[in-house]
Amino acid sequence: MAHSSSTSSSDVDIGPFASTGWPQLWRRLATFIVAVMIAVEGTGHALDRIRHEIYGGTLTTINVALRAEPAILIVGSSTAVHHFDDEALTAALGARVYNAGSDGRGVVFGRAVLALVCARERLQVVVVDVRRNKDELSRSQPNLAPFVDDSAVVREILDHDWANRVMLSSHGFRYNGAALPALAKLRARFVDRSWGFLPLDATYDPTEVVRTPSPSPDSVPWYSSVIREDHWYAAQLVALVQEARACGAEVMFVESPNAAETERQPNVLSLFHRVADEHSVPYLDFGATARPALRDPTLFADAGHLNVKGARLITAYLQDELLRRRRAH
Repeated sequence: MAHSSSTSSSDVDIGPFASTGWPQLWRRLATFIVAVMIAVEGTGHALDRIRHEIYGGTLTTINVALRAEPAILIVGSSTAVHHFDDEALTAALGARVYNAGSDGRGVVFGRAVLALVCARERLQVVVVDVRRNKDELSRSQPNLAPFVDDSAVVREILDHDWANRVMLSSHGFRYNGAALPALAKLRARFVDRSWGFLPLDATYDPTEVVRTPSPSPDSVPWYSSVIREDHWYAAQLVALVQEARACGAEVMFVESPNAAETERQPNVLSLFHRVADEHSVPYLDFGATARPALRDPTLFADAGHLNVKGARLITAYLQDELLRRRRAH
C-alpha cells in the first residue's frame, strides 16, 4: 500500500510554540508589556520628583531660568538666543537678565517660561523677540511636558486636544525625549551654563546665496495662512503680554535685522505691530532699515542671524533702550 503523504495536525511541527501554546505566549507578551509600562511610569515619577534639580536635554533652559531668578527675562526663538547677550546686559544694568530664547519655539515656549518664573517671583521687564516659527507648539511640548503640573498656563498650552490630554496623564510620556539626557546629568550639581545667550562665530557671505526675487507677503504659505487664519497664535501673544504685566513687568517687542529679504516675515511683523498698538506695547525696531549699522553683512552668521560681532551691537542697542526707560521712570 502506498505511503500516505497526509499528516495529522498533531504531527505538525509548530516550533517553539508547540510546548507552550498560543494562550501562554500571549500571557507572557502581556506581562512583558505591563512590566515595560510600569518601568516607564516609574522612571517618569522618579524624574518628576527631582525635575527642578536636574539639567540635561529639554530641562536645561527652564531650570536655568528658574535658578537665575531674573529681573529681566528675554523670550523668543533663535533670533533671541543668538542675538542678546544676557551676561553683558546683567553687568551693564546691575540687574539679573536671563535669555530664555529657544531655537524654533518662540512665543508659545516663552509664555510658558514666563508663567513658571512668575510663579516664584515678580519681574521688571519682559523682552519678546519678534519672530514666528513653524510648529512652535509641537517643538515646545517636550520642553514643557515635565512642568505641566507646575502651571495652569503650561497645562492650557499643552491641553490642545483630547489625545494630548490623555498622553500627558502618563508621567512616562512627559519625559519622552528628556529622560536619557536628564539621567545622564542626574549627578551634576551645577548646570553647564548659567546664561542663555549662544553666540554664532560664522560670517555670512551673500555671494554664495542664490538670488531670488523679493518675496510677496504671501510667498511663504505657512506664514501667511497661519498668521491670518489661526487666531490662536495671536491669542498666545496677547496672553503673554497680559501675564507679564500681571507679574509686574513692562513688556517690549524687539525686531531683529535680516541679511536677506527672503528672511523677512511680513505677516508676522504685522501681527506684532497690531498687538503692540492695541495693547500699548513698545516696539523696538532694530531692523537694518531703522539701524543702518546693521546692514553690514559681516555682522551676520547667516541670512537670518547675527554673529557674535552683530550680537554685540544689537545687545548694546537693547541695553541703551533699557537704561533710557529706567531713567524715564
